[in-house]
Amino acid sequence: MILLIDVGNSRIKWNVKPSLIGAFVGPTVSVPWSYESLLSLCGSHWQSLHGQVTQVLVSSVAGQVVQQNITQWVDKHLGLNAVFVQTQPAQLGVDNGYQDHRQLGVDRWLAILAAHNQWPDEDVILLGCGTAITFDAVTRQGAHLAGPIIPGKTLMINSLIDDTADIAKAINHVTDSLCRNELPTNDMPTREETIPNASTNPVVRNTQDAIVTGVHFTVAYAVRDIISALTVALSTVALPTEQGKARASRGNITLIVSGGGASSILPMTGIENYQLETDIVLQGLALVAASEI
Repeated sequence: MILLIDVGNSRIKWNVKPSLIGAFVGPTVSVPWSYESLLSLCGSHWQSLHGQVTQVLVSSVAGQVVQQNITQWVDKHLGLNAVFVQTQPAQLGVDNGYQDHRQLGVDRWLAILAAHNQWPDEDVILLGCGTAITFDAVTRQGAHLAGPIIPGKTLMINSLIDDTADIAKAINHVTDSLCRNELPTNDMPTREETIPNASTNPVVRNTQDAIVTGVHFTVAYAVRDIISALTVALSTVALPTEQGKARASRGNITLIVSGGGASSILPMTGIENYQLETDIVLQGLALVAASEI
């Protein structure tokens, strides 16, 4: 059995597979990121897998301290070496679009690999709606086009809090009350996910609504326009041609969406056709592991 762990900026996700080529044994578990939640997972969930797990693969963007903690815990309690997957300049038929491949987050890289593997005959655009909102595209030939990164809703609100005292009072009241809402303990949302959905009406009557509506408009329209621009960029990528044959068309483009903020962002963009893949990073982890057997 293989334990797959995705430690992001906002959430920790994990699942297990009976084998690298099999399906997940159940729904992916996802909890807001904190040291407390990491310790809880170690003690109440991963500990119970002792003697059953033969491999532990990890994608982490949480820094060296977290990596060391997971490495030590897995060694002590599971008797295994945790393998932390790293971004590569090229892998599984995909060429990394960054000049320095190490700058591309491993979670984005794994999502790209999983998307290219799952939709091998289509061009793909990936939208990650997390703490930051990321954009990537990959052609069906495996050329990666790295897109922009923009701040997520919480980061935008925090920038207002940091620089405007009166707004800070209003928004702190809003987010604090939101985080006190009664929610299922096994799937508590991050603060990014508790920001209420905004109306498409730009007319507001208080600071709370002004901030929430402004942030939603900014993020939604940026997402819409960047995806449109990436679609154009994909259309300009040269395709290989065979001698004596006309150049092929680019064909279909599939939009793949992940991240907890997607449900509140996408409705305002007007985008309707997309694939929601909540565990695409874990899929990429398993894919990389299977390729190295």
